[in-house]
Amino acid sequence: MAVPDITKITFGGQVDGNGAFSTTHATQNALFARTFGGEILTEFREATVFRDTTLQRSIAQGKAAKFPVFGNAGTSYFAPGDSILEDTGLLQNIQRNEKLIYINDLCISSVFVDELDEMKDDYNGVRQIYASELGRALANKYDTNIAHQIVLGANADSLSAAGPKQGAGDVNVVTVDLVGGTTTDDPANDEEAGDRIVAAIYDMAAKFDNFSVPQGERVVVLKPDQYYLLVQSAKAINRDYGGAGSMAGGQVLRVGGFDVMMSVNIPTAYATSDGDHNDGAPANSGTFAGTFGVAYHKSAVGTVSMMDLGFEQEYLINRQGHLLVAKMAVGHGYLRPEACGQFIAD
Repeated sequence: MAVPDITKITFGGQVDGNGAFSTTHATQNALFARTFGGEILTEFREATVFRDTTLQRSIAQGKAAKFPVFGNAGTSYFAPGDSILEDTGLLQNIQRNEKLIYINDLCISSVFVDELDEMKDDYNGVRQIYASELGRALANKYDTNIAHQIVLGANADSLSAAGPKQGAGDVNVVTVDLVGGTTTDDPANDEEAGDRIVAAIYDMAAKFDNFSVPQGERVVVLKPDQYYLLVQSAKAINRDYGGAGSMAGGQVLRVGGFDVMMSVNIPTAYATSDGDHNDGAPANSGTFAGTFGVAYHKSAVGTVSMMDLGFEQEYLINRQGHLLVAKMAVGHGYLRPEACGQFIAD
């Protein structure tokens, strides 16, 4: 007696279809795809450093978003009998400009997983691992582009003619003598190197203060090597100096009014990309060589997003495997050069 085919199968990945049994692969696996999306979203948010510390804007259509830029107001003395509306010089002309930040081309990270190859793999859940890597790759690109704009802004003039940072000499760049630099004044040990980084952060704080950058929401992001040098500075973590950090935990929380974080995505070379439509370098773009950190205020850089983070999974019958794609369509640009800073190892 022939055994009939079983057609009424309950699939764990099937969305409720009013009691009907699915006959298509896509429907049978619909719920499984959501795990992939969640993995990417979680990894992206955990991996990015700059996202929540800069300005964000979303658009539903178009190619760019407009960010306003304002100049500074002046003051004048009022004498008895003067008319604010009629006397020359009592009314201030606050100059303004605008910065268009364009959406870059679609940025993707993708992988194809052969179905049979996945079944042979003795490590279960390989697609979840790949999903995490895709999310991390997008986060790294996101952070690199923002850090790139911070370095450009540190060497640029204010976008408003009345802005505080004007002229080729007005650069928010602090150079630090560290081991392996071009000078012979190397620090004697790691603690001294960390002390020099502390001093550099205070130098940057002074530059920001001279340009009237707000005191709050300031951030310093360092590459791992310099971050851990900073941890070894007693001035950075010792409570006697007002430090906030832990040698045991390998953390520095705040120095000189800046929240301190770590990232590997600090650019050391000026790089343009066909997909980046916000990469126009200012006349004085400075140098990227030796950059080990950036400093900025929350208003320093703007990000416009049309597709902040998207994810897709599809089983390709003709390829007999799963195509996993993570994607985003965003753009970045500096808004306040006076609120951008760059650290260079010499």
